[in-house]
Amino acid sequence: MFFHQVVVQDVILWKNPNNQGEGVYTVDEDRLKIGPVIRQVLLNKLRGLLRNGDLTGYRMLWNQQPFRLRGLPVESAQDLVPGFDDSQPGEDMVSISVALAKYLHQNGLTHPLKRDIVGMSPLLYAVIYGSPLLVEELLQLRADPNDMARQALPDVERYCHVLALGASYGSHEAMQLLITARSNVNSRARGLSLTPLCSACFANDAVAVGILCQARADPRRAQGGLTPLMCASIGGVEALRELLAQADMLASELALALHTAAVAAPTAEIVQVLVEASADVNEQYLLPTCSTWRLLFRLKGFQYRLGRATVLRAVGYHYRDATPLMLAVIC
Repeated sequence: MFFHQVVVQDVILWKNPNNQGEGVYTVDEDRLKIGPVIRQVLLNKLRGLLRNGDLTGYRMLWNQQPFRLRGLPVESAQDLVPGFDDSQPGEDMVSISVALAKYLHQNGLTHPLKRDIVGMSPLLYAVIYGSPLLVEELLQLRADPNDMARQALPDVERYCHVLALGASYGSHEAMQLLITARSNVNSRARGLSLTPLCSACFANDAVAVGILCQARADPRRAQGGLTPLMCASIGGVEALRELLAQADMLASELALALHTAAVAAPTAEIVQVLVEASADVNEQYLLPTCSTWRLLFRLKGFQYRLGRATVLRAVGYHYRDATPLMLAVIC
């Protein structure tokens, strides 16, 4: 999601790919200098993946280029796979555009609707790539707007929904096309995958949050014990502000988000936003008996009692009835 990494001490929850172009630079001219360097690093890596025959790694990185280079004054590397001839399309390419045929060729894919060896479809890759023209054509060819990844990859969880991928990579136009094609904004997440709205919140993408909320995504649908508000409290302040503007949150939900921010928020500004939204700073932390987090904290608390101290284990030992301030002191 990552990808800026979301880590609660020694437990990695979800991660998103890195995007240096949209980072904060003390000297803005550095953005101009770092762009060609990052592009060359990506190009070298792509060539290495091709030499080693790692087509899955190559496809993922090739399609991540627009995301990783976003905000930098450089273009993605394109023609790395030679031999494309638009005058002699393959048997499966007769009814598709030259642009889509070239895209499939560059990705080593043979058909617009066939999955590769790891279960990724051209539509999933195209959404990561962020091209609305490619996504629109694939949908017209009857690609599934509720497609999911079949296997876990370094930057994609198993069962990750195509709309969640779009939210993670900031592919806003592709998201709009998917929603128009009746992609399920409240898709039931499976395994460690996230709902589309949780993915947008983790990616700190306020635009994606707005798109999903306007399409009636449920702001309370939880996955793995995490609600979108909790995800936004970990992901970043822009997504948090947008989510609070789009949905009225209960006092208990704000309090739980504040506890989450006390443990894992990347900036103090997130805590400030939650307090301004009337989160109770003195609310004591209580979890449902069957909560995933309660089970995790009990395990970590037991490890803490055995003398194996880490910050997360200390939280697991002290979390019961803890206020946000107590959790912040521990962390």
